[in-house]
Amino acid sequence: MLFHTVMEPESQAYYEQVRMTIRGELNLEALQKSFQALVQRHETLRSNIYHKSASRSRLIVLRSGIQRFITRI
Repeated sequence: MLFHTVMEPESQAYYEQVRMTIRGELNLEALQKSFQALVQRHETLRSNIYHKSASRSRLIVLRSGIQRFITRI
């Protein structure tokens, strides 16, 4: 994915966005806890690749997951 992004910066090949509308009651605390558990379980979801400012690319895996949970109600 990094290779394709570097070679074609304007490409949307790996960019996927989802928007959902939830009707009815939402247990925001349970939703936040489930996302936190998901992110803690899979290090890929806590990973970033820095490649522009350094001479070599660096993979950074964060220890903890979601710091802020953003939602609009």
